Formats: sequence, structure tokens, C-alpha cells
Amino acid sequence: MRQIPWLYIESKHPVFRSGNMETLAFFPSENTQRWLRNHRCVWKINQFMLSLSIEEDAKTNGTAAILPSDQTIELSFYLGVNDLSYSQYTEIDDSPIHYTQHHYFCELDTVETPVIPLELKKSELREKLRPIALPKPFQKLGVLHILIKKPNVFFFDLENFVSRRILFQCEEKKYRLCYAIRFDYKDENMPSIVLDENEKVAFNEIPVENDEYRFLMTKEPINLTDLQYVNCYAARTSEENSITRMRCKVPKFSLMDLTSHPTYPHEQILLREIKY
Repeated sequence: MRQIPWLYIESKHPVFRSGNMETLAFFPSENTQRWLRNHRCVWKINQFMLSLSIEEDAKTNGTAAILPSDQTIELSFYLGVNDLSYSQYTEIDDSPIHYTQHHYFCELDTVETPVIPLELKKSELREKLRPIALPKPFQKLGVLHILIKKPNVFFFDLENFVSRRILFQCEEKKYRLCYAIRFDYKDENMPSIVLDENEKVAFNEIPVENDEYRFLMTKEPINLTDLQYVNCYAARTSEENSITRMRCKVPKFSLMDLTSHPTYPHEQILLREIKY
């Protein structure tokens, strides 16, 4: 018997090459699994996407084999992550897992377009009521609640049967960049400025009570995906404002450089050291 797809749940994240948030997956809850089985539906988890299909009516091609009902259908799907460091590269208001959970809400039959965008960082936070065992190594991040208020219309639209697509849009994290330079270099070897050849960022010295290092930091944060375009070099400026490029190692940044701000430990930054 042919299966008709009627719902896809997936994500979008600019940090990953695939375009999906590869550490995020979706799983039907116990009650939803029971409803799907009772109504001739199947679900498949294909890499980072969950798809739902319903059996086709053998008598009427292209229509769903489901009993007519005016009763509202309530479905729920668990969001699971297999990387507890997801908040380092994903902008999200809270990193709950053990204390609170993200809850998202969607009404399928009130949407005019087949694609329904949801922002991962915009959710309703609730206290975690009970632990949910997801397939290893996933841990529950939250719940997606779906309502179908007019199932007769949704499943029995004979001419315009279109599958819906719920797309979680995940925003990449932004960080300020910082270079540290040791004070024990000779004065003529000490850079006075750090410049970015592509002018993506600008560094300024920040006041820090530290006898070993001076710190130069960007004023504005930068997206993780833009780090590949940041190409910095150290230089000295003369009294005539001429700039002389210096021969020292000014490394590129990556998420591996994540650390705390030298003055405000609650703020995370990317920090590298300039060396000769």
C-alpha cells in the first residue's frame, strides 16, 4: 500500500555543512506513536529529519485512509540533542536539559504555506517534569506541540493534498574576538594595533589589570561562520600614523578558542595569543 507523506520536521543551521543542525533530532512521544499506529501512519527518522506518512485509501487514489472526525488532534514530538555543547554554537536563551525544557507550538491547518518556520531560540520555558528516555546518545531538549483542529479538512483535501514542513531555524552563536600579547617582548617588537585584512572586525585595546598580557578585543561580536573571512596581522604605528606590518604569528580563531573574558568571566569570547 502506498504511503502519502503529510509532515516533515527538520532544522536549519548555518554552522553545519549539511545546512541542518546535525546534533538535533525529533522523536514522536508515546501518545503520538500510539495515535500514528492507530491511524495507519508511519514515521521515519532519516538523518536529521522526521517524516510522517499516512496510508493511501485503496478506493480513492491520492486521499488518506483515515476515518472522518471533527475532534482536534494533538500530537507532540520530543526534541533531542546528542551534543551537550550545542549552546556554544547555537544561539538559545537557555541551556536547559536538566532543569527546564523548551516548548514550541504549531497549528497545521491554520497555515497557508507548506513551510512553517519556528525559531529554536524562541520558546516557552517550562520546568522539567519527568525524565524521558530517548535513543542513545540523545537527551531531551524540549517538546513540539502540534494541533490539527480540522482533521476532516486537513486529511480529506482531495485536490490539494500538500505535505507540511516544520522547519526549526537555528541561529548561530556570535562571539567577540580577543588577542593577547605578552609584555616581555622588546618594545620594538610589541604590536600597537591588530588589523583585519578583510575589515570584518576591528580590534581595540581593553583595560585589564594584568602584568603579563595586554589584550586587544573587537567591540562587536562576529558570527561563527564569518571567522573564516577574518585574516588578521599585527602592526606598529609611528607618530606620522604610518603602519608597519610586523613578523609575528597572528593565528585564526575557531570555536576551540572559547574562553572567559579576562575582566567579565560571565561573558564568553574567543581568545588567541600573538607570538613570535
